[in-house]
Amino acid sequence: MIEKKNQLEKSVASSKAGRLKAHQFMSRDVMAIQEGYSIKTAIEILKVHKISGAPVIKPTGELIGIISSYDLLIQASVNDLHSSIKFNTNVFSITEEMTLKEIIILLYKKKFRRLPVVNSYNKVTGIVSRIDVLSKILKS
Repeated sequence: MIEKKNQLEKSVASSKAGRLKAHQFMSRDVMAIQEGYSIKTAIEILKVHKISGAPVIKPTGELIGIISSYDLLIQASVNDLHSSIKFNTNVFSITEEMTLKEIIILLYKKKFRRLPVVNSYNKVTGIVSRIDVLSKILKS
């Protein structure tokens, strides 16, 4: 496992793509879920947009959590669908200036599927998913 991580870091560090910043390849059209949404509404949003998770934000756009389809599966099986969502508030976010190399290492080490991108006011400006990273690597 450590050897794979070291190979990954060396490979990305030696490529020009590794120096790209998140704002250069992040998805800007972020489907976020507002705190207080019902389980049913959150499921519908993920289904319609064909995504497996989303950042949870305050009405001001400030990041306060993240929720996945797995979280909603558990909640839907034990709660009324009109109940408010419960979400993970221990969310890891990145900035627009973080490099592709740093993001790949985070995705690998922490096994994240997506990372919300926030500005200095903690407002969501984008999202970087594994597929965004893979697409950027393919284009490099």
